[in-house]
Amino acid sequence: MPPRAKGFCAGHDLKEIRALSEQARIEALFAKCSRMMQTITALPQPVIARVQGVAAAAGCQLVAQCDLAVASEKARFTTRA
Repeated sequence: MPPRAKGFCAGHDLKEIRALSEQARIEALFAKCSRMMQTITALPQPVIARVQGVAAAAGCQLVAQCDLAVASEKARFTTRA
């Protein structure tokens, strides 16, 4: 069995977003993320999220895009810092 992760997904890297500085570049990043989320829901096979740590912000969105989510007792979901 693989080692347990402390986090499932932290969501967007806010430092990366700030570093982009230009609105067009930020919008391109979010468009790419949106396409990835839509791709997950369009897959013909079921997508299962195995959450054993923290899913924060867009990490919660990632879990929500999956067909099924299995969360351990150590899983946590947050949209706040």
